[in-house]
Amino acid sequence: MKHYYPPVPLSWAQSVTRLTPSEIAYGFHQGILSATPADMELVRGELPAVLGGGKLLDARDLLFRLLLIHLHKHWFLIDCPLRALEFLVLDYEDCPTAGIGHGRLLSGIAGISEGEEKAELDPEYFEQKVRTFRFLTEFVSEIVRERLRRGVV
Repeated sequence: MKHYYPPVPLSWAQSVTRLTPSEIAYGFHQGILSATPADMELVRGELPAVLGGGKLLDARDLLFRLLLIHLHKHWFLIDCPLRALEFLVLDYEDCPTAGIGHGRLLSGIAGISEGEEKAELDPEYFEQKVRTFRFLTEFVSEIVRERLRRGVV
């Protein structure tokens, strides 16, 4: 990953989906998951060499979904939510989930970021943020309905 995101607590991630030991190891290795002292035995494992090809893409897509929901859930608790989402979408643009809505997530979030060049109270910028947030809410709701792990009924 090229950018930093607030890590997803392992306890929360495991409460919403079942993670394999390989996915947990990859999540810790990439800084996507965070652990409490009680989770330390899970953290000790080395990144399994078997996580490659399709399994790696599946793990990345699952972790992308977890990060997206976690960022959305804590939308107002991070410093630059739109920049974090922009980075997240760019880092995971190869994942199938990023393609939901025929690229609307990519075009809706990428390029919209907090910064000096756009004033928060600029009406056009504010309107674009509201439209993106509305779509993001629908997008995250769709992921929750569809389940975090594809193929789970």
